[in-house]
Amino acid sequence: MTGTSLQPISHTADLGFPGDYYWEPQVFAKEMKTIWRNNWHFVGREEDLPNPGDYLACTIGEDPIFVIRQADGTLQALHNVCPHRGMRLLNGQGNCRIIRCPYHGWTFDGKGQLLEVTYPQLFAGLDKSAIQLLEARVDTWGGFIFVCPEQEGELFRDFLAGVPDYLKQSNLCWEELREVARWSYNESVNWKLLIENYLDLYHVPWLHSQSLVKEGMDIQNHFNATLTGRHCNFKFSSKDQPAEKNRYESYVFPNLSMSASSNSAEVWRFQPLTPERTVLEIVLYQTPEQQEYSSSNFIETHRSNYDQFMEEDFVICRLIQKTVKSLAYKVNQPDNKWGHAIAKCQQAIADFHKNWLEATKD
Repeated sequence: MTGTSLQPISHTADLGFPGDYYWEPQVFAKEMKTIWRNNWHFVGREEDLPNPGDYLACTIGEDPIFVIRQADGTLQALHNVCPHRGMRLLNGQGNCRIIRCPYHGWTFDGKGQLLEVTYPQLFAGLDKSAIQLLEARVDTWGGFIFVCPEQEGELFRDFLAGVPDYLKQSNLCWEELREVARWSYNESVNWKLLIENYLDLYHVPWLHSQSLVKEGMDIQNHFNATLTGRHCNFKFSSKDQPAEKNRYESYVFPNLSMSASSNSAEVWRFQPLTPERTVLEIVLYQTPEQQEYSSSNFIETHRSNYDQFMEEDFVICRLIQKTVKSLAYKVNQPDNKWGHAIAKCQQAIADFHKNWLEATKD
């Protein structure tokens, strides 16, 4: 690895990462094999899979996986890789009784057990009962489906820490949510820079003064962040509006945001594509009651507002993605005493760095 060590490093987490952590291919590969495989990731909603045999294919980091509804109503997650020659088995969403490999025709049941092979005479002595698709772990909260590629590790309820209890303060019935809109932004920025920007309350009153922040709002009186486990809970209170108008929001390590307000709920999913490219997917949800009382142009207005303030963030992040390669981008150097300093309202960034270092260590 060029000039970078993923062992515990000398800089302090609250002073940031070295610049090459945001573009080195080896760092990115390490993240895919540690952070993405060992944590729980949002992949969809339970209503996406209402019937036995319904499946949803997804990719978590570099691992193709599908979730399938079993006959008894439970969900099962399986690695979407044929054990014969490594072909991907399913794509998108659908329903199937059996899973057939499109490469050589091997078939598996909905639990991943091998049923038949084509031209069995070519495989003398093959024990079909010993061949099974690799399992992943799957669990749910509030109707949301989460998957962990590794078969062992932290339990889902422990992983979520205090996030569910916090989000329940919104008085939203999360199980009743239904998707009403979805869009994405494809940016030439490392995923960590986008996460750090998202966690940074310090920039909001300044950078978003024309789009998000009403006159008189400030980060001391209207923005609050509380760490919980590896995550962070935010509360945004609106100036001159009642408490029921507050926005409850949780960042879930490593790449998810879940939020609720009086008229909708949202999920943000930051999906790394390469060391220097990330897709931010935003999914908008409402309960039937929220949909009934929403204005006819609610989704259009919501999307338009997002396009404005997200571009304010993306302009900054694109520029920083370039400057992390510069000579001047230094961390924890004697001549850079205040560079990358963390303000009190930026402590979630320091916590993210600490959790990243812990998750990627050998």
